[in-house]
Amino acid sequence: MSKKVHVTLLGFTVPDGMMRIIIERDEILQLQTHKFAWSLARAMRLAGANVQLISALPVSRFMQQTIFRGERFLENGFPGHTLGFINLAALKHITRGISCALVARREIRRHRTEIIVVHGVHSPFLWFAAVMRKRNRKFVVVLTDPPGVVLPSDGLVTRLLKRMDVWLIKAALKRADGVIGLTQGLIQDFAPSGRSLVLPGFLDYYLEDLSDDMPIRSGSDLFHVAYAGGLSVAYGVDRLIDAVTGITSIPIQLHLYGKGELVSRIEALTISDRRIRYGGSMSPGELAKHLRTADLLVNPRPSDQDFVRYSFPSKLIEYMALGVPVLSTRLPGIPDEYLECMMIADVETDAGLRNAILEFAAMPAATRTRMAREARLFIIKAASEATQSRKIASYFHSLMQVGS
Repeated sequence: MSKKVHVTLLGFTVPDGMMRIIIERDEILQLQTHKFAWSLARAMRLAGANVQLISALPVSRFMQQTIFRGERFLENGFPGHTLGFINLAALKHITRGISCALVARREIRRHRTEIIVVHGVHSPFLWFAAVMRKRNRKFVVVLTDPPGVVLPSDGLVTRLLKRMDVWLIKAALKRADGVIGLTQGLIQDFAPSGRSLVLPGFLDYYLEDLSDDMPIRSGSDLFHVAYAGGLSVAYGVDRLIDAVTGITSIPIQLHLYGKGELVSRIEALTISDRRIRYGGSMSPGELAKHLRTADLLVNPRPSDQDFVRYSFPSKLIEYMALGVPVLSTRLPGIPDEYLECMMIADVETDAGLRNAILEFAAMPAATRTRMAREARLFIIKAASEATQSRKIASYFHSLMQVGS
C-alpha cells in the first residue's frame, strides 16, 4: 500500500498472559483462535497497516468467571483495549455490544480507522462494524468458521438462540465491504457479495526458524504417532485411538495433546494400554517441541460432516512446518497443493487409518524424511506471515479504491 491505512482489528486478540490464564481455567481450548488472531495482526502490520486491537477475551460458558472488565494493553507493539462483558448466555452478546458502543466507538474514532476488520462471526461485533461503516470507512469480516454450529450438548433454548444469532450474522454479512475466508466454501455460502480473499491460515513465525536438519528415522524402534487439538469424536480422535490400539505388528505409541470430551477415556487408556499417552494442554512453543519428536503427525477429521466444507485445520500448517511427515483425511477445504505434501487416508474408518499408518511406517526412512522436508519448504513459502501480508496489502489497496 502506498499509504499507511489505519486498521482496527475487532475480535479476540488478547495478550499471551491473559490467554495463559484462560487455557488453565477454561474447558474449551481457544488456542488456534489466539494464534490465528495474532498472525493476522502481524501480517496486517507487515502489509503496511497501522493496527490497533479491540478484543473480548475468548472464553466459553464453562469459564468459572462471570464478570470481565475492560482494560488497555500494549502487546508486541500493538495498542489494544479489552472489552468488558458478562459471561452468561445471551447477556454475553448484549454486554459486548454495549461495550462496543461505549469503548470501541471511541477508540475507532481516536485511531482514525479506515478499515474495521472483524475476526469471526460474532453478531455484536459484526453489527457494530456495520453501523460504523461509512463511505470512507470499510467493514471487512474474517471468516474462520461457519456461524451457529450446534453442539451435541446444546439444549433446546441454546439451539433456538443460535438459530436467531445465525439470522443476525447473515444479515450483517450482507453489509460488509469485503470478506477474508479460510476456505472458498465459507465465502460462497455466507458472504458471496463482497470483495473476497481466500487465506487458508498462517505459519507461526517462530516455526520458520527451526532447523531443517531433522534426523533420518530408522523406524526400527518405537513408532511415535501424535495428534494435537480438540480431543473430540467430531474431529475423528476416537477413530485414531481405535486405529492405534488395533496395531500389534509394530511397536507403536500414540501421544495426544489438547482438551475435549474424550479426555476421560484417554486418561483411562493410559493406565490400561501403554500405547496411549496423554500430554494435556501446553503453550505453542512447548507443544512444538513434543510434536517434533514424532514419526508421524495425524489429522483424522472425518470428511463427511457438514462443517468440513468450511474447514481448513490450522494444525496442518503447523504439522508441515515442524518437518515431520503428515497423514490427513481428504477434507474439501484443503487446497490441492497442500494435499500433495502429505499422505492421505481416503478410507476414514479406524481400519482405514490403521492401514495408512502401517503403510507409512513401512516406507524407507529416507523417503519419509524427504516428504517431511519438502512439505516444510512448501509451507514456509506458501503460508508465512510475510507471504500472506503481501496478499493482504493488495486486498486492502483494492478495497480502498472502491468509492474513493
